[in-house]
Amino acid sequence: MRKAILTSLIFWFLSLMIFSQEANPKSVVFLKNGESLKGQVLMKTSEVLVLQTDDGGRYQFQLSEIDKIEQGRKSIEKESTGEISNFAGIIELNGGLAYASLEGAQFSPLISGTVALGSRDFLKSTFFAGIGTGMEAVFAKEDNENLLLVPLFIRLNKTFTDNSIKPYFGTDAGYAFCLNKEYKGGVLFKLTGGANFSVSRKLSFNVGVFGKIQQISGTVIEKNEWGEFLKQGTTPLYSTGLSFAFLF
Repeated sequence: MRKAILTSLIFWFLSLMIFSQEANPKSVVFLKNGESLKGQVLMKTSEVLVLQTDDGGRYQFQLSEIDKIEQGRKSIEKESTGEISNFAGIIELNGGLAYASLEGAQFSPLISGTVALGSRDFLKSTFFAGIGTGMEAVFAKEDNENLLLVPLFIRLNKTFTDNSIKPYFGTDAGYAFCLNKEYKGGVLFKLTGGANFSVSRKLSFNVGVFGKIQQISGTVIEKNEWGEFLKQGTTPLYSTGLSFAFLF
């Protein structure tokens, strides 16, 4: 009889332990700096979260430091993937109008595509920093030759707030090489701004507008009180339009 009672007590004790573990599943806290911790959430308020890990350690985080919290089986699957790599890239497409005081100067349509690779969280913030290149084409009208440029630049891209839709600001600085024989490239500077839409922790895309200025050397138009004259020199190429970028 005593043996049966003891067996029953052990059975109910083990059942209670299993039930308590199922009722309080482990959580995985993913921080914005890429780190993650697994344990039991002891307290959560509108400002802070306290987590106790399996080794008995207790950690307190501001909610502004936390990117995501997952529980149960999802957290185990997520933990096996490890930390998010700091490596990132931006694929960008632009379209708009360009103008320069070149021979046959006029507003001309342009399209460009660039790729930049670098750090996702430069200076431990939502700040992308990297190096990029690509191709830009300015389509001339009539008998003029299209202008083809290959930029090489440093890109900085900053997003603001932690919302799924947030403002962003970007800048490029570098040099654009001209593939046309009669022209030479020069330094460039570009500003971009708009809205960032988050798809996941790693993926997002930007929609915005851009403005750019860069130097072009070749046959340019000089205007003075006697009229317009052609000469060999350097002139700025202005461009503006819409920008779409995919961040990964």
